[in-house]
Amino acid sequence: GSSLVNASSLDSSDIQGVTAVQVPVSTDNALLWNPYNSQFEEGSIEWQTYRNNPLQVWTWGNPRSAETIESNSAILQSHFLGGNVVTTASWRSDSVTQALGSPELDPATGKTLPAIPVLEDPFIDVTEDQTSYGVVAHAPDNWMPEGTSLSVHYVDSSNFAAGAAGVTVFNEPAPFQTGVTEEYGFSISALDHKLHLRVNKFDTAQKNSKITGTIPQPYGIIGSVMENNSPAELAAAGWNLDTLFKPGFLEAARFRPADPGVPNNETEWLNDNIAGTPTNIYQDTITEGTEIELSYAPTKNWRWHFNAASAEVQVSNVMTELAAENRRIVAEIFNDPQMGQLFTTPDPFLPDGSVNPDAILSDRGSGLLSAVAQKTSPEGGTLQEVRKWRWNLLTNYSFDGSSGPDWLSGFGVGTGVRWQDKAIIGTALKDVDGVAIPDHSSEYFAPAETNVDAWITYDTEVFDGHNLRLQARLRNIVGGDELVPVRANPDGRVALYRIGAPTQLELSARLQF
Repeated sequence: GSSLVNASSLDSSDIQGVTAVQVPVSTDNALLWNPYNSQFEEGSIEWQTYRNNPLQVWTWGNPRSAETIESNSAILQSHFLGGNVVTTASWRSDSVTQALGSPELDPATGKTLPAIPVLEDPFIDVTEDQTSYGVVAHAPDNWMPEGTSLSVHYVDSSNFAAGAAGVTVFNEPAPFQTGVTEEYGFSISALDHKLHLRVNKFDTAQKNSKITGTIPQPYGIIGSVMENNSPAELAAAGWNLDTLFKPGFLEAARFRPADPGVPNNETEWLNDNIAGTPTNIYQDTITEGTEIELSYAPTKNWRWHFNAASAEVQVSNVMTELAAENRRIVAEIFNDPQMGQLFTTPDPFLPDGSVNPDAILSDRGSGLLSAVAQKTSPEGGTLQEVRKWRWNLLTNYSFDGSSGPDWLSGFGVGTGVRWQDKAIIGTALKDVDGVAIPDHSSEYFAPAETNVDAWITYDTEVFDGHNLRLQARLRNIVGGDELVPVRANPDGRVALYRIGAPTQLELSARLQF
């Protein structure tokens, strides 16, 4: 269009509005990947739109769910030995019921009807009890030097997420996400309570954490076998949905014919994408960490504060059920001498309709195994999003009439340093059963990050004694406007950067009342 250099508004841009109904095309040309000669080739593809095939578009019906949670809890806190020992015990009981309503299918077409699903009987009806306890022991004052105190603590707690567990890949009630935490440490106060130190160590184990994102599943491949082979061919090869697949596996994704009234090879076979249904896959994590807090007030006007935290998260039991079933399907079904022939149908996207039977079978099996390997690759490694160590150091000085000139009274100055440990941004690769997966023994790191802030504050009283604080803060004096590596290729070269936080000036006013 014409240049917009001198346009002062959208009206002066001379951009015309939509004046005609936009009709999606039904077919189009595209470059299609040919796995047999490893190159792109021109081919025609068909678009399913609401105009040329409305029934085909209305395939993904959302399920309906209902959930009821009834909770009871009790907490008991006790003091012993004159208050030097404090214990806390808690109990919680949750009764959870969940019911689902699957979208109704048209018996003639197999498509989802636009009706609100009817809720079925609850498929989850469980009661879970959880207990937690902790103890804090304070050293008696007469045991400690004057102006000092010492406390130690221990906590053992457990919990679980009572909602939205869903079903497993075998269409069974899925386990709830649970967590158990054990922590212990001590606190010290010294120098007439000017110095405070707290150290805490913790171990947290989480089971059945849901995994998000694309999920490797074979339903599309199974559907292709059903669509491209006659009932006689399926029977001759020993293909039987009821015996080849474990109970509930196909039902979990609502694997079904699009038109139940016609033979297998004359109808499309549908399934609900596993990521969009109540079906879930899981992983476990174990976190070990340390927390340190140190505060020091040399004078009544001067404060120092330091805190540090470390955490390392180990991942295990990633997608165990679905990964095992996918590998079994490839080994026992895809690679079976008889059933393997069912996959050797011509690919309609190839220009001449030719097919390499070995290549297409290999592509089916290796593609699924590769997807499984990629999804389970975090197994035995650490979560890359979590930096092992990070710490902050802050100091602030407040002026009053006794600590400087009268004109400085009410002012305060401070600075802070934020440091983050190096971050894992990628790994090398290793070969496992012919599939390249991340090698957690060879990791690549982004450098540690350091940022410095500074601020000036002014406190005064307004409106009959209400405190007003004005503040000017300069963020990222050091460490801003840098390119920060966030992803590395398997050879170690940086693949992706992000722009670091810029240097910013913030002005704020806070009124307390």
